[in-house]
Amino acid sequence: MTNRTHREVRLAARPQGPVTDDLFEIVTVPVPEPGPGQVLVRNTLMGVAAVMRTQMDEISEVPVPGFGLGEPLYGPAVGEVVTANGTGLVPGDLVQHNSGWREYAVLDAAAAQRLDPGLLPDPAGYLSQGPTAWMGVVRGAEVRPGDTVFVTGAAAAWARSPARSPGCGARPGSSAARAHRRRPTGSARNWATTPW
Repeated sequence: MTNRTHREVRLAARPQGPVTDDLFEIVTVPVPEPGPGQVLVRNTLMGVAAVMRTQMDEISEVPVPGFGLGEPLYGPAVGEVVTANGTGLVPGDLVQHNSGWREYAVLDAAAAQRLDPGLLPDPAGYLSQGPTAWMGVVRGAEVRPGDTVFVTGAAAAWARSPARSPGCGARPGSSAARAHRRRPTGSARNWATTPW
């Protein structure tokens, strides 16, 4: 490996309100060396979630460990295995893990979940509910090219993408106006306003 240093994002201060740039510092540190049973992963994608704001607080009621001052942030990431001596992984494997917010991460091989690079149209989908939506559309519902998928509620924003990928049309709808436009075909019902 040619890189001897990498960057990681650390929490520099606790927020007293909205998140601002000065709460973070980007630090250049040596690339860590994996030990027995560990892998070195070069992160390519990192997830951001609303809960991370809560993790920045010193005390939180959320049952998720908080970030330590001066320590690297962590969170879901997708990356490529660089070194994996003595593990079931090999260099080049695409993996998901929870040591994001740094360019390279060393973790126990058991903490790296091997991913199928051809399963989702974009590996970023692994950082959300993408795999669940994709499996539901493609394998669960067995949607085929030419089918139309009607997606409602909060899922509409994300699920349109997997519905379109197998060559399908996607029709988002959760509002009364959208549902009303579809009612003449008998293909829509606004579950938010229709009694059971």
